[in-house]
Amino acid sequence: MVRYAILNDHSTGVLYSPDLSEVILCNKLPSCNQAFIGRKDEIKAIASHLSNQSVLFITNMAGIGKSEVAKAYAQKNRKKYTNIIYLYYTGNLRKDIANLTFADDSVEMNEEVRFQNHYKVMQRLHTDTLLILDNFNVLPKDEPFLKELMKNDMQLLITSRCKLKNYDSIEIKELDKDKELKELFYKHCPSAKRDPDSVSAIIEEVNCHTLTVCMAALTLEVSGMEPEELLQKLRSCGIGQNTEEIEVFKDEEFSYASMIGHLRMLMKLNRLNEDSIDILRNLSLLPVSGVYKSAFKMWLELDSLKNVNELIRYGIISEDTENKTIALHPLIQEVAIAETIPTVSDCHVMLNHLHIICLAHGLDVKRPVTVMECLKSINRHIIIDNKAYYLLFLQDMYPYFDKYLDTDYPSELVERIEYVMNLMSDSGKSNETSKSCNSDKSGTPDIPEEINQISACDKALLLDYKAQLLFPRKEYDNAIKKYKRRLPSWKITIRPILRMPVPPICFQTCTTTSLQLICSGRNWKKPYQNSRQLSQYAGNMPVLD
Repeated sequence: MVRYAILNDHSTGVLYSPDLSEVILCNKLPSCNQAFIGRKDEIKAIASHLSNQSVLFITNMAGIGKSEVAKAYAQKNRKKYTNIIYLYYTGNLRKDIANLTFADDSVEMNEEVRFQNHYKVMQRLHTDTLLILDNFNVLPKDEPFLKELMKNDMQLLITSRCKLKNYDSIEIKELDKDKELKELFYKHCPSAKRDPDSVSAIIEEVNCHTLTVCMAALTLEVSGMEPEELLQKLRSCGIGQNTEEIEVFKDEEFSYASMIGHLRMLMKLNRLNEDSIDILRNLSLLPVSGVYKSAFKMWLELDSLKNVNELIRYGIISEDTENKTIALHPLIQEVAIAETIPTVSDCHVMLNHLHIICLAHGLDVKRPVTVMECLKSINRHIIIDNKAYYLLFLQDMYPYFDKYLDTDYPSELVERIEYVMNLMSDSGKSNETSKSCNSDKSGTPDIPEEINQISACDKALLLDYKAQLLFPRKEYDNAIKKYKRRLPSWKITIRPILRMPVPPICFQTCTTTSLQLICSGRNWKKPYQNSRQLSQYAGNMPVLD
């Protein structure tokens, strides 16, 4: 049991928050960019506003530096606050609060219980607590719980791309192009100082957009090009000139298409090797909130992090050194998906590892949020070129979400399963599935011809999942009907071993030297040294090398 003390300054009547440093786990403030410059006026304005009002929005376009300003303010004023809580908004504020890791959380708690427990603690907080809500790119009216959160006594600092008229906000402007943006450019590429005119022209060409200026400087530094040559390359992409004919994205002056076009050109100019492209392809599938660097290395079976660190140096991957995570900026993720085309076959190594985690039914992890968010993000972005393998992955994903009492996503997952089955059905009609999915290029597990089509087992399993969704809604009659439509239990409880790319895992004790996984009749030794290590990678705690 966690006990809280209510602290009071009797001379002023001010209430202080309980210290949550040992209550909320794994919630360190993300590290600021080492090249962060300027923004002194904005940080002063935030401090001035929060001294009088408890809620402030930081707004403007993607990549301008909203999150960096929020983090810089928090870092500068860290001593002012008893607690600084960081939340990355994923589309559901109640779920994001429930997904915080509290010391007294348990596996048996469902999402609603965790939310109620966490929110009760948050309601005890006062103005000496700062909550940063990052990436809140929706209108406040579209997030029903925001008004409730704003009633609390703590201070709220919210970053958003949306323009807001009825809320207090500070709009982050472009950095001064003659002083600050040039200084930022030279920080990333000192050699460019010998051609200041071309640097100024590059800054103008990319519309003084902070993220693109950084990318341009880093590209220049690692490519060995001259500033004038880079300027011509940017101009040749032919997007920046026609601002009247392209879509404007939540801003009246800045062209979203121009920004994406320049970022795409800069990524091409980096001349990435195949290994780096593969890293970028896989990371583009994962959530922009970040994934542990050590877990990503394990999932891709990388010998070293050399190529990952190079992509960080190029400015393509963002690293949070405080929390030991890596991620792609949402804009760079969009470009990476378009350029690298992440398919099931090309990303099979990472999918296999996540598939293994989903099949670890006998292994409980305290907070599986990281893996669950990765699975959701993969389903949103992956390109399905191997339907049979992906269907198996989805089918084995459902029990994982059900095990950890996720109440929202299983219905979306069932829709996804049904969608893939319909794709396979349509392919079967056109004889597309008459060929084996196994190929030297795909690398996905061997799947024989006869199971590359929808089986009775697949249909029964879908009905089973649909029936399970009806029980929480107390639609018992409909659930029973779906159960009756299934095949007899003896036909569906035992899945044919040939159609399982990764069968259930038999774990030995934590003292064993390795985990042996039996796959398709052969031993498959995976790089998890013991069940404790797999538990750490399956949860949201990093493994320290």
